Amino acid sequence: MEHFISEKCLHRNVVMVGFHVRRADYRFYRNGAYYYEDVAWLSWIRQARRAFRSNAKRFVGLISSDEDVSSLVNSADDLIRVPGGTYQDLCLLSKCHYLIGPPSTFSGWASFIGRVPLLYMTNPDMEAIQDFFRVVNW
Repeated sequence: MEHFISEKCLHRNVVMVGFHVRRADYRFYRNGAYYYEDVAWLSWIRQARRAFRSNAKRFVGLISSDEDVSSLVNSADDLIRVPGGTYQDLCLLSKCHYLIGPPSTFSGWASFIGRVPLLYMTNPDMEAIQDFFRVVNW
């Protein structure tokens, strides 16, 4: 796992943003309230890229999902699909600089474990604004 990160992302000039694209059970959980289509995720990715790619830092987005997200990953060359196992994804997300995802304890644990600022997206029109990110403290 460390090899996966170091090969692609662990450089001083890189900011890694993890995206927890939870879909399978979120289609039905609370009547799909936190199930987001690709258009919302692509918007958040663009917003995060603009917000965090500054001061000569390169943006890398790590995408974790319980479904096929090749349409997202293939939309830009700075996006990487993490391996897909629960443990591996949790560990990789906890190594990011920032996290974006729907309200989920999985994202929360990644934030808590790695002390990573997280932004819970509670509706598809939310914006990824740096000041809104917070580390989960349980």
